[in-house]
Parts: sequence; structure tokens; C-alpha cells
Amino acid sequence: MAISRTMGRARGTVRKFAQAESFPERAVRQPGPRILDPYLSHLNARLAAGSENATALRRELQDLGFAGFPKQLAWLLVLPATALDATEAAVLAWVRQDPEAATVADRAERCCTRVRQCCRERQIRNSEQVSTKAVTAWIAKARSSGIPAVETCAASPEQDGAAVRAALTRPWSSGQAEGQITRLKFLKRSMYGRASFDLLRRRVLLAA
Repeated sequence: MAISRTMGRARGTVRKFAQAESFPERAVRQPGPRILDPYLSHLNARLAAGSENATALRRELQDLGFAGFPKQLAWLLVLPATALDATEAAVLAWVRQDPEAATVADRAERCCTRVRQCCRERQIRNSEQVSTKAVTAWIAKARSSGIPAVETCAASPEQDGAAVRAALTRPWSSGQAEGQITRLKFLKRSMYGRASFDLLRRRVLLAA
């Protein structure tokens, strides 16, 4: 009991370690069956036939007993190649056989690579203009790609161009403000939205 209280661990956990003949290594959890596994053969066939719409595929799988969501299908298309197992990689390979789908995936990968490079380079003064020019050039190419999904993806950073350029070239961050807003929302929700402004103000100031 004393050890349990001192270490803040359950008595069963303390007893397990005390009675073990050697250090009990953490058990390796084997991945269990996934909700898509029974339907991968059908997905392979449909992707080979040129169907890549997650919502439409979900409707087909529902008739076969699938109870998941479209995002569970779409997620397979955005995972890094290194995170896919052999079956998932095969499905992604089928998707990439479609020229439009392959173009979308390639442009998305280049965009992510460019953003990571910009984040690494934004403290280097000589690279600031290069970074913003590269992103601007990518947006222009994406907007004129003729692929609706890519054009839609590029529309948001194009509309918020000033904010995107500032994020790449300025050392400041809105993280602190966003964190305080999140904390205030948490306090309000913890009182079920019934707290007055004065009470919220007191709780925020007293916690500071």
C-alpha cells in the first residue's frame, strides 16, 4: 500500500512488479483486423476499373456489409508510402494508374515538401523571397492545372496570400493567442456555458 501511494500506481501493478522474477517487458501489441480488410479485394477490383470516389465506393461497400465512413477510404490515399502495408500499397498503386489521380498525389507531395523546406528556411534571410516565390509559383501552376481537386486545394492559400507569406517570412506566431482562446473555451464548457463574463474573467485572472 505504501509503495502504491508513493508511486501513484495501482496495487495490482505494484504487486505484478514485486512478484515478477525478472523485469516485465512491455507487451508488443499486434495490430488487429481492420474494418476494411474484408473488402480489399472488392476495392482492388473497383480501383482497377477506374472508380476512386470514396463516397461512391462506400455506398457499394455498404451493400456488402461495410459500416465505416468515406474518410476511412480516403485516408488510405493520403498516408505516406512508408506507412502502408503491402495490401494498402497495392491499392494505392492501382489508384496511381489513373493519370489524374497520380497528378493530384504528386502535386500534393511536392506541396508538402515545399512547405517543410519553407519552414526550415524561413529564418534564413536570403531564402525568404525564394520561399514565397516558390509557393506563389506552385499556387499558380495548381490553379491552372485543369484538375478540379488541385485547383480547389490551391484556392484557399491564394485567397489568404498575405497570411501565407507572413507565415513563411515572419518570426511571429499566433500560437499563444490560439492557446489562450482554447483555454477560455475549455473553462466555459466546464461550466456548461452558464458562466457570466465576470466569473469567466475571475477564473482566467486567478489562474494566471
